Formats: sequence, structure tokens, C-alpha cells
Amino acid sequence: MTTRSVRRPVPIRAIAAQYVAALIALAVTAVFGYLLLNPPQPAGTAEVPRSNVSQPH
Repeated sequence: MTTRSVRRPVPIRAIAAQYVAALIALAVTAVFGYLLLNPPQPAGTAEVPRSNVSQPH
């Protein structure tokens, strides 16, 4: 068998790229989960505390 077992040093850029890709995927997952739990409300339908409506002037 003539398979070479000589290890090439892995470039740091490849490792950094994998870490950056993992961090981006984790951030996207966190943001997606946050938006699923807390859906953004449009400005028109945002619930405003209507304390002045229930209290007579």
C-alpha cells in the first residue's frame, strides 16, 4: 500500500472558517427561535395599555 500517512498541517483559516460558520448557524438558530417565541407585532396592532379608557375622567 502506498497511501501516504504524512499529515499536512491544517491551515488556521479552515478551522476559523468552520468556527465562524458554526457561530453564524448558532446565531441564526437563536434568532429564529426567539422570533418564533416572540413574534414581532406590527405597529398598528401593538397592544397599548389602555388605562385611561377604563378610568372615567
